[in-house]
Amino acid sequence: MYNSKKKAFMMLGGILLLAGSQIINHYTHQQSFVQGVMLGCGVGMMISGLIKKRKTSEQ
Repeated sequence: MYNSKKKAFMMLGGILLLAGSQIINHYTHQQSFVQGVMLGCGVGMMISGLIKKRKTSEQ
């Protein structure tokens, strides 16, 4: 049960990080480095959640 919550948290956190960075970028100006870091962390969290979800469902 705990692992499924952790996977869901990683997926949701990644989506919120991506959406939040786009909203912040719309209203303020960010450096391209900051945009890249936020995008990379968001995508990384989503991919990690998918990989962990797939590994546990195969076992």
